[in-house]
Order: sequence, then C-alpha cells, then structure tokens
Amino acid sequence: TKPELALKMKIAKPITA
Repeated sequence: TKPELALKMKIAKPITA
C-alpha cells in the first residue's frame, strides 16, 4: 500500500475518508 495511493483515494473520495 503506497502512501500516494492512499492520498489519491482521500482526495478522490473525501466522503470515505
């Protein structure tokens, strides 16, 4: 799990975060 992917997911899906 790369930090970049997690960050992208957070920006792409702020609702999930």
